[in-house]
Amino acid sequence: MFDLISYYKYTIDDVRKIMKSILIGVKEAHNRKVIHRDLKPGNIIIDSTLRTARIIDWGLAEFCEPGKQYNVRVATMPFKPPELLLENQVYDESLDVWGAGCVFGCLVS
Repeated sequence: MFDLISYYKYTIDDVRKIMKSILIGVKEAHNRKVIHRDLKPGNIIIDSTLRTARIIDWGLAEFCEPGKQYNVRVATMPFKPPELLLENQVYDESLDVWGAGCVFGCLVS
């Protein structure tokens, strides 16, 4: 029932549905002031019949507080956003947006 992103080819409509469900999940987390901090293709599972996705592995998640300093040793290296590569300890939900972009890139490539 559930597939990993990297093993299948998807149509444009599939990508649209999958990305919509990922972005809804990210939005819901951010509405609750939670940052996933490791959004990557390996942390997404896809329902192969409905072509919807779920975000998994919330082990590095953290509550987001403006101005708070966080650990920069989060996220997986190929999917790390620039602020973590530059060791900026003050970051926000934009980390997950970068990760969603990486997932999108993997879906269309």
